[in-house]
Amino acid sequence: MASRRRAWICGVADGLLLLVVLLVVAPCGEGVGPIRLVAEKASLLLGYVLPIAVLIAWRGAEHTVRLLAGRRSWLRPLLEGFAWGFLLIPGLHAVGIAGEAMAAGPPWPTIGYSSAEEWLLYFWELIQVSLVFGCAGAAVGVTMSSANRLMLRCFES
Repeated sequence: MASRRRAWICGVADGLLLLVVLLVVAPCGEGVGPIRLVAEKASLLLGYVLPIAVLIAWRGAEHTVRLLAGRRSWLRPLLEGFAWGFLLIPGLHAVGIAGEAMAAGPPWPTIGYSSAEEWLLYFWELIQVSLVFGCAGAAVGVTMSSANRLMLRCFES
């Protein structure tokens, strides 16, 4: 029971760490402080950032359980982070396309509105952006794994 509690402490710390980093890094380009960012863009935070932080907390807790069980591989957090980051963009695009299709009438009456060349260019750009987000997800996975390992070391001492 104590190990499960430690795992959730590490997971919640991972989620909070991600929230803090995003609240500090995100406003850098806009020149606003974190308090103003939260006040002005609460729907963005609740719609995108908070679900990602909850996902990070859940995966961090599960990873900590594996660490406590003696499975200390770096490959799994790397691959999981890449997969979640890579699949985020196509998922968001699918939701956007579905919303547009529903607003225009029956969903996808024909696919002939765009040429095959335009679809190929769209998929090529989607893959490129997804690869960038996948690499960012892999970096987050490895960073959170490092943080979990450090927190477990602190718990042991």
